[in-house]
Amino acid sequence: MTSEAKPKNDSEMMNRIFNSFSLKRLKIALIVFEKELESLKNNADDISEISKNVEWRSPAEGLLKNAKQAAKNNDTEKGWRCLKAADRFMHFGLAEHAPELLISKEKSYLIEAKDEKKGLSKWRRDSIIELLDFKEEKEPNESEPSEINKEIDESKKKLIRVYRVIEAKRLLDEHFDNVYQKQSIIKNRLKWLSGIGFLAIVLWLILYLPVPIIQSEGNDPFGIALANNPIKFWLAIVFAGILGSILSSFTSAIGYEKGTSIPSELSSNVLAFARLMVGALSAIVITVFLTAEILNFQPKNYAFILAVAIVSGFSDRFLISAIEKMIKS
Repeated sequence: MTSEAKPKNDSEMMNRIFNSFSLKRLKIALIVFEKELESLKNNADDISEISKNVEWRSPAEGLLKNAKQAAKNNDTEKGWRCLKAADRFMHFGLAEHAPELLISKEKSYLIEAKDEKKGLSKWRRDSIIELLDFKEEKEPNESEPSEINKEIDESKKKLIRVYRVIEAKRLLDEHFDNVYQKQSIIKNRLKWLSGIGFLAIVLWLILYLPVPIIQSEGNDPFGIALANNPIKFWLAIVFAGILGSILSSFTSAIGYEKGTSIPSELSSNVLAFARLMVGALSAIVITVFLTAEILNFQPKNYAFILAVAIVSGFSDRFLISAIEKMIKS
């Protein structure tokens, strides 16, 4: 019985536990790419013009094998990078045996680079446009080239063109790799901050801080239930903040985060837990602020404090806005 490889880092461990969305996408993409590569290889021959100059099949197969092994080991980042590199090698085969498909890909890369919403830096966008929008300057020839020379020139032009497409694709892949690397850094920060926030809430309850004195007017059932029990009071405040963040999460989910630039991988378990912690901590902070007599306004009853704590749970929207800014920066 063979032992399963141990995860090398925390990211791999989290992938094993949660089977991340990115890992699921990688496994599906590997199946599709393997069939595409197999189909292209079946149509390819050993005497093609491109194959005489560039050996593309072996590197593509090797990188695909590495990507599959990385997916098996739950190393998502390595898997995606190997798969993208294998895809770039496959462009040589497309140039020879599926030129129409290569032209389509070339156009899509150009459109993607020009899309400002993708967030490419100016130098990267300009480089891709120059690579794909390149117009060859024809030099005047005194005599017509021979048929053999024409074939050599056409083969050379085809090879130069596919190199340009591959370089443009590499620049695009590099950009999106950087985006997801930023995303990974933000996820790790959120994990740490959420853990620290949870410990802060536990410590707050352990300290058994007193309940703020509120001069209630009339019958106040919340005051009767909470005023003489600090643990119950602060648990109610935390729960109210969490309830507010849950309501906010529901409204965001219904609107599917319209206008957000946060990748779906980040909008998952890590962000959901971070939202709850932000809501709970915000509820505690706003309660202390309202009862500290800093403002002339004084809450009239405990029900008002709980209502404000619920509303403060919606402050998790600021978390979404902050993450968007970090990803765009």
